[in-house]
Amino acid sequence: MEKTYTINMLKTFEECPQKYKFMYVDNLRFPEQKNRQTDTGVKIHTLINYYLNGKDVTNMVLQLDKHEKLLWHNFINSPVLKYHFLESEYTFDVKFGTGRLTGRIDALFETDGEYVIVDWKTGEISDENERFQTMFYLCALYEVYKQKNLPVAYESFSLKYVLLNTNTNIRIPFSEELFMQYKNKILSLVEKIETGENYFCYKTEKCKKCRYLKYCPYL
Repeated sequence: MEKTYTINMLKTFEECPQKYKFMYVDNLRFPEQKNRQTDTGVKIHTLINYYLNGKDVTNMVLQLDKHEKLLWHNFINSPVLKYHFLESEYTFDVKFGTGRLTGRIDALFETDGEYVIVDWKTGEISDENERFQTMFYLCALYEVYKQKNLPVAYESFSLKYVLLNTNTNIRIPFSEELFMQYKNKILSLVEKIETGENYFCYKTEKCKKCRYLKYCPYL
């Protein structure tokens, strides 16, 4: 049976194989800690999804606080909305190597023959997060189109982070070279997960803030 991988699974394994074991092998999970930033992100993403699918969100927008209204204002005025809208909350499940990649893309647009994966960001974005999402989403979407026998070039895809907090965008282009680089990275992680028996810990500064610190046999 093919095993399915999400972006969080691969990101967790690269960060710390032992943490991956706790979460996805031992199924040791903790309730998600909600905070204001998380609540804001969920609220704005929900509004955007409703709006893109033609629902009237006027009353919901009126209930936003000052900061949330700024995020909404930046969304409404984003150049991305001038693109041809294809789908919001796009879910994929595609064969990749010996396993499958699954996930959900915030939105998918098309402009001048280019398919643009859009990821709405209401907070800051880290280089690590950007790298993983870029690698995962671009490879997965390309494979989705390829396996549907749709004639698309690598350069027909790109990913755009829309940073609503700062009203800026980050565009990540795609190419065959990047596809091979990203693909090899993903397949390497998958192989290590499927063949590895030693879920070691890298013992970094991040360990001090890890929820599994007291359970880790390496610390």
